[in-house]
Amino acid sequence: MDGMFWPLMLLALVSTVGVVYSLWWIGMDMVRPRWPSVSQRLSELKHAGVRPTQWQLLKHRPLSHRPWLDRALSEWPALRRLDQYLQQTGWQLRVDQVLAAAVLSFLLVAFLCGLLNLSAWWTLAAMALAWALGLSVLQTRRLRRRRLMESQLPDALDLIARAMQAGHALSSAMLLAASEGPAPLAGEWQAIFDQINFGIPTRVAIEDFADRVGSEDVRLFVVSTLVQMETGGNMADLLKNTAELIRQRAQLRASVKVLSAEGRISALILSVLPFGLAALLALINPGFISVLWTEPLGLKLLMGALALMTAGIVWMWRMIDIAV
Repeated sequence: MDGMFWPLMLLALVSTVGVVYSLWWIGMDMVRPRWPSVSQRLSELKHAGVRPTQWQLLKHRPLSHRPWLDRALSEWPALRRLDQYLQQTGWQLRVDQVLAAAVLSFLLVAFLCGLLNLSAWWTLAAMALAWALGLSVLQTRRLRRRRLMESQLPDALDLIARAMQAGHALSSAMLLAASEGPAPLAGEWQAIFDQINFGIPTRVAIEDFADRVGSEDVRLFVVSTLVQMETGGNMADLLKNTAELIRQRAQLRASVKVLSAEGRISALILSVLPFGLAALLALINPGFISVLWTEPLGLKLLMGALALMTAGIVWMWRMIDIAV
């Protein structure tokens, strides 16, 4: 009995302390007003960082992070088309960033031409060349991304069709293609699923997909899907047929590219040859060709020749660009 006395006393003491603390906590919770804790939680929510909305979930993404500048830029339809063009490159570029880069390149080229004491014509030509280089980088990125997505689209449609035959809905089948497929097309399927899950109608989400890519093959998929949604039918069979049609179009484009290879090589040689000969003459006999930019008449002839060569180069490349 004496051996159990102290353990029982310790257990009674711990139990008493626990009961007293519980009663005190319940009493204070009943007596203490609740508004300070509520106001504190509201203050924490007010100052908490909110995750910005993804651009893919917006019908029109902002042209600038500054609201006043976004409202001003949105008044110009051409800037909206530029924003759609930037989306097709896959880079997270905004219109205000591109406009700022254009202005900075303008000032930099003007400063460099002023240091070299070049005429106004050469300054304008250098500015046009700088802007053309920037646009060519965006265009190259846009075409490369579009062709990569076109090559991935038939396999993705087959995957979506098989998923729908297994019992998935269209949105969940797109999510499966997003998780199993390669980039960059997987990101677009994920964006469509996020839009539908966010509450945007399926028709609008699929149409936005066509606008973000800018591909005829993607528009073929979008049109066939929208027609099926209006008229009904077997969506899985439709997607399989669309995938087969896209593969046939790719084979036709490859055949046209092979048949037009000679014309493309000729256009490339004729485009580079005048500039190559001018550089060779400048190395062999600088005084002979320097008349073109040292004399007023030579400068006029040079500007006219550059304009005609530019028109000829554009015309040649347009002739060999066969649309399929």
